Amino acid sequence: MAIQPVTMDKVSPTTPAPSVTSSSNNGHTKNIQSQITSKQQHLKQISSDDTITATEKEEKRRELQREIDELNRKLELKKQEQKEKAEEAAKKQQQADARKAETQKKASSTSEAKEDSSTLSKKEENTEKATEARQDTQKADLLKAEQQKTDMSIKEIQQMLSADYLIQKDLVQEQVDAKIENTIHVLESEIRQDKMYGADTTKKETELDTLQSKENFWTEAQKTKEVQKQAQEQTHMQSALNANAKIVTDQM
Repeated sequence: MAIQPVTMDKVSPTTPAPSVTSSSNNGHTKNIQSQITSKQQHLKQISSDDTITATEKEEKRRELQREIDELNRKLELKKQEQKEKAEEAAKKQQQADARKAETQKKASSTSEAKEDSSTLSKKEENTEKATEARQDTQKADLLKAEQQKTDMSIKEIQQMLSADYLIQKDLVQEQVDAKIENTIHVLESEIRQDKMYGADTTKKETELDTLQSKENFWTEAQKTKEVQKQAQEQTHMQSALNANAKIVTDQM
């Protein structure tokens, strides 16, 4: 599952242009993810390398696993940093909008104060009050709609962060599965060689059976998780549709 960049379009009416720093951070994140994928592929290829011994294979696996773990740690830190920057940018934008609204309000009040109230008739005063009442109602409706959009945006961000966590968890599980699979291949190869030389393979065969049982268990668990994930995605989609329908209804 590809992770879409988190944007703040629904949090603030005014969306700042993408900065060079943001693009650089995204590029850095993609670079780390690319390195992780490359090392995972290398990890899977070690078992088929007949030019090195089983001991050398195991050493290379451990070294690659350490590098993958370190890259995952850097990736998590980078994503946390991007999240904090996005939140800070949204906060600054909201503060700027609030200051702009306050300035406009003061300017409007000053302009109204300069009007000669003595020239206004009773009818004009009543018309102005009715207009202000309508504007207040419209502003309240707009604020309500904007708040609903903001609430939806926050929920979407939380869902994306949750999905990101699940992806990282799946990556770890894939690494474990790959390690088990590689160990199985090594044991099978060693058992064949030992049998050729008449060596006792009981211990290795027992270990092989245990690893194969674990591999089967994780395979079934992954299938169950995929079914649950699809059900959750359908539930989230339906909730989003219901929320959007409610917003449209309230604005009518």
